[in-house]
Parts: sequence; structure tokens; C-alpha cells
Amino acid sequence: MTITSRKDHSHREQQTPGAIEWLVGLVSALLIVVLIAWMAREAIMQESPPPQLDIEITGIEKAGRYFRVDFELANRSDSTAAAVRVEGVLRREGAEPERSDVTFDYAPAHSSTKGGLLFEGDPAAGTLTVRPTGFAEP
Repeated sequence: MTITSRKDHSHREQQTPGAIEWLVGLVSALLIVVLIAWMAREAIMQESPPPQLDIEITGIEKAGRYFRVDFELANRSDSTAAAVRVEGVLRREGAEPERSDVTFDYAPAHSSTKGGLLFEGDPAAGTLTVRPTGFAEP
């Protein structure tokens, strides 16, 4: 009876990384460190100005038994505002001021969004003021 041994050919020789692999790894690691340092500096050093909110009335229409005042809310700042409240006040001679308000979840930096306020009285028959009245920092 003869016993033969098999050689395992599935094992390959390990090769050490060459100069190009070391160079690519070093450059990649350096880029990651520089990127992390830059992001940390921006997060710590950059002061964000408060949101700058502007309102522009874009239209007034009769909507059923109400008058709808359409407007555009713009945030012209580098900061995002949350829970932005917009209030409209309609003043007519001989009547109590009529108020309507809406809250926007977010007003992202350098963006605009649209909304509407509803009034029972005709805004053309009085003085209408629409303005942002508050926000929160997210």
C-alpha cells in the first residue's frame, strides 16, 4: 500500500505592498486628515448670521367665502430657520382687526417657499400687513 501526499495549491504567496500602494495609501490618509480638520474648523469658527426673512404678497383671490392672500417667504441668510410664523393683519375702518397666521416647519438658507392666509373680509377694502413674527433655530 502506497500513501501519496497531495500538495495544497490553494495557498498563494503573500506579497508585500509596493511603493505605489504605499504612496496611494499615504496620500489618501493625508486627504482624510485634512478634510476632517477643515470641517472641524468650519464648524467651530464659522458664525452664522440670524435668518433674514422677507415676505412678498403674490396675489389676493376670492376662495369660497374667504379671501386668500398668497405670499412668498424668502430666507436670504446662510442660516436655516425653523417654526417660522407668518401673521397677517387686516384693518378695516369701523371693524376689529382680523388676524390670520401660518407656521412653516423650515425656511432653509437661501430659499423661498409659498403660503397663504385666509381672511373673511376683503383685503382690498382695508389695510393688510403680512410679516414674519418669529422663528426657532433648528
